[in-house]
Amino acid sequence: AFLAHFTQGPVVLRPFATSAREWYQAHADGPGKLIWGPQYVAVSGAGDLGLSIGPWRHEGERDGKRVLAHGHFLSIWRRDASGRWQVVFDHSISHDAAAVTVEETPLIALNIPAARLASTAVTGARRKALEDADTALRDRLGKNASDAYAKAANRKTLWLREGSMPAQGAAPPAGAGNHACGCGPRVKLDLAESGDLGYTIGGSEDVRDKGADIRVWTFDPQRGWLLLADLAAAGARL
Repeated sequence: AFLAHFTQGPVVLRPFATSAREWYQAHADGPGKLIWGPQYVAVSGAGDLGLSIGPWRHEGERDGKRVLAHGHFLSIWRRDASGRWQVVFDHSISHDAAAVTVEETPLIALNIPAARLASTAVTGARRKALEDADTALRDRLGKNASDAYAKAANRKTLWLREGSMPAQGAAPPAGAGNHACGCGPRVKLDLAESGDLGYTIGGSEDVRDKGADIRVWTFDPQRGWLLLADLAAAGARL
């Protein structure tokens, strides 16, 4: 079911960036049923790149007793030439059950500054600016700066951390989840043709203690690239 909606080169964190197709094909389906739905959604001005974040619930059985697990997923989507949306990245966190069920969760549009198809020059400049913003953030996080996120986040930034419900704010909630700094090397970067929505993926086995991360960015004409969503996970997580 997952692979039917994935692109030809999708990525998952297990615990670092790896081919989703290779991972799922090498691991047998587990028992139980997975229910999920979108809660937060954003789409680029060019209509070619999208983000969805939402709750999931896994229903299973163990020793004759019902077992439930809960969490939130983060998926990045690309629309192909035929107009079909497909997943290029997928990861999730676990946390306690939310007050609202998956089925009753309302949809929230994440507004980003309006933009249309940008020129090659503009998109190239935006890509370089995103590389610089992401590199600078990783450097600050690597130094454990208390205000590391100050230049990259705002009150609308969504934070996803293992063990905690997603939260919005200008900085990660104190003590939110078991995660590393998310300051490992960048392994992937891409952005929309409109230059208003992009993402970066980081983390490596070589520096496992720095953890893995996926960050979704939006371009603000006044402040440059800002975090729309930030998910950092400990490198030891399987």
